Amino acid sequence: GEGWPEGVLGIVANRVLDSLGVPTIILTVEGEEARGSGRAPDGVDLLKALTEVAGDGVDFGGHRQAVGLRLPSQSVGELRKRLQEYFKKNYTREELQAEVVLDGEISPEEITEEAVEEMERLAPFGAGNPPPTFRLTVEGPPLDYSLKGNSSSHLFFWIETGAGRVECAAFSFGEHIEDILSHPGRLTLAVRPHIHRWGVTRRVRLGVVDILLEE
Repeated sequence: GEGWPEGVLGIVANRVLDSLGVPTIILTVEGEEARGSGRAPDGVDLLKALTEVAGDGVDFGGHRQAVGLRLPSQSVGELRKRLQEYFKKNYTREELQAEVVLDGEISPEEITEEAVEEMERLAPFGAGNPPPTFRLTVEGPPLDYSLKGNSSSHLFFWIETGAGRVECAAFSFGEHIEDILSHPGRLTLAVRPHIHRWGVTRRVRLGVVDILLEE
């Protein structure tokens, strides 16, 4: 983003990590410089990754699971590409994903805006207080979907719930779209419900941290 207060970057990176369970770097761009904060799940060494691929002009520091960095804004795209290649080469998708601990099972009908608002009363989420994660089973392939991000790596799809038609955000699951669409059985998802806020709009969204194709 542009013009974000530097103090919120670590908070946002933590929230994205809590929601999606994957290594995350959040940057703000001001003119020719980008500054940011990164977080990674247990078992992923984000500091080592930056040490291996950062290159000249990228200043960074921190530890395995939390880093701060500063770099020329024109270098952001190249750093993103190098990190993606590094993680793909050195980690399996399972290793990049934080361990999923389920708090229970939830049905589509139980996912309402009121219920999700109650869940968010447990915030702030972070180390020692992870966001609520539920097993959710839906029938058949998704109603509709789209692929976003570099190489169409992120999968977004929609399901019917007690809150109406709800978006599911499954980051780094784009490569599995053909298997998901062709699967005749049920989809079992590990989801983290939250209220997605954008400007003055707000809606229920499900962060998908794992997908199981059942027979």
